[in-house]
Amino acid sequence: MIRRHSLSAIHLFRKTLALVLAVLVVVEPATAFTLTPARPAAPPPALHIIQDIHAHAEAQRSIAQILGRLRDAHHGRLRVGLEGAAGPLDFKAYRAFPDDHIRRNVSMEMLDAGRIAGPILSGLCDNGFDIVGIETPALYVANVAAYRRALPLQKSAQQAAAREREKIDGEKRARFTPELLRFDAAVEAYRSGKSGLGEYLEQLSARSDAGLAVEAFLAAHRMEKSIDFARVEAEKHALVERLAGAFTEKEAEAARRWVADALADDRGASKRFEFLFHAATGKGIDLRSYPALSSYVQYLRLAESIDTDRVFADAESMEESAYRGLCARAPGSAEIVAASRRLHLVEKLLRFELTHADWRAYENARPAGAPLPSVDLAPFEDFYRIAAQRDAALINNARSAAVDAVVVGGFHTEGLTRALEKSGVAVDVVRPKITSASAVDATAYLTV
Repeated sequence: MIRRHSLSAIHLFRKTLALVLAVLVVVEPATAFTLTPARPAAPPPALHIIQDIHAHAEAQRSIAQILGRLRDAHHGRLRVGLEGAAGPLDFKAYRAFPDDHIRRNVSMEMLDAGRIAGPILSGLCDNGFDIVGIETPALYVANVAAYRRALPLQKSAQQAAAREREKIDGEKRARFTPELLRFDAAVEAYRSGKSGLGEYLEQLSARSDAGLAVEAFLAAHRMEKSIDFARVEAEKHALVERLAGAFTEKEAEAARRWVADALADDRGASKRFEFLFHAATGKGIDLRSYPALSSYVQYLRLAESIDTDRVFADAESMEESAYRGLCARAPGSAEIVAASRRLHLVEKLLRFELTHADWRAYENARPAGAPLPSVDLAPFEDFYRIAAQRDAALINNARSAAVDAVVVGGFHTEGLTRALEKSGVAVDVVRPKITSASAVDATAYLTV
C-alpha cells in the first residue's frame, strides 16, 4: 500500500523538477547581446579569459558562477589573475569567519551594492580559489593618471566634436546623392546605437554581397522577429510539466543529473532543449504538438552556430564596398565619408569606448591629419596607448603567476586574446551572462 504522504512527496518532487527544468531552459532572443564567437574544435585552453563588465552587478554574479564552474573543472582549485590588482590577495581572515551563511550574505550584499566584484566574492566565500593581481603597478598608475588628465577636457572636446559633426553633416547633404545619403544615415544610426546590428546588416546586404556568416546572422535575425516568445514560453512549460509527470524514478534521477550537468554547460541554450526533446521522444510525445517551441530551438541552433568575429569582419568589408560603389557616383563624397569615419572614432575616444580594433583603426588614420585641430587629444590617446601596453604586461604577469584564468575588461579581453592566439596559445573566452544592458560607466572606478 502506498502511503498518502509518499504520493504527496512524489507530486512535490515532480512539480519541483518541472520548475527547475523550466528555469534552466530559458526562452529569450539569442541575438539581443553579443554572441560568443563560434570556434572550431581546439586543444584544451592554456588560459581562460573571462570578460569583465565593470560595475554591472548581474555580470559580476555571473562571473562568480563562471569561476565556480571552472574551479570544479580544475579539480576544486582555480588560480585566477585579476586586472586592477598586483600580487596575491589574502582572504584568510575573512574565510575564518565562523558563520558561512552570514559571510556569504554580507558578501552578496556588497557585490550588489557595487562594493566588490565577482572574483572577490569567490575569494571571500570559497577556499578553492587563489586570486592574484596581475597588474604592473607603474603602468596601471600611468593609465589612471592619463584618464584623470583627460576627464576635465572631455566636455569641451565633445562640444568641439559636435560642431565638427554638424559641419560634416552639412557637407553630406550638399554633396551626397539621395541614395548615398540614405545609406549613410543607416550606417550612422548603427554607429550611434539608434539601430541594431540586424538592421545595419540588412542595409549592407542590400548593397553588397554578404558572406556566409552575415547570411546566417540575418537568417537568425529574421527568424527572431517572427517568434512569438510568449507562445514559446507557454509550450515549454506545457512540455516540461508533461515530462515531469511521466518520469519514472530512474528517469527522474537522470533528469537530476542532467540539471547538474546543464548548470556547468556553457555550450549554448539549444543543448538544454535537446535533453527535453530526447526525453519527450522517448515518452512518445509528438513534438509537432509544440510547433512554436520546435521552431525556436531551430532558431537557437542557427544563432549559436554564428561566428560573430567573421560577421563583424565581413560587415566592415561590406560597408567599405557599398560606400565605394555609391561614392563613385558622387564626386568628393569619399573624402567626406572618410572624415566622418575618423570623427566617429574620435567621438568614441572621447567617451572612452574604443575597442582594440577601433584603437588600431584610429592609429592607422593618423596620416590623414588631426580630426579636431583645436582640441588636445593627447591625454585621451595616452589612456589607450598605455592600456595597450598593459596588455603585454598582463600576459607576462599571468604567465609568471601560473594562473588558470584571468578576469579583465573588454578592451583587454580583445587584446589578450588576439596576442595569445597570434602566438599559438589556445584560449577560452567566456563572457558573463546578462539579461539587462543597463548603462554603466565602465571607467568610473578609475576616478576613485
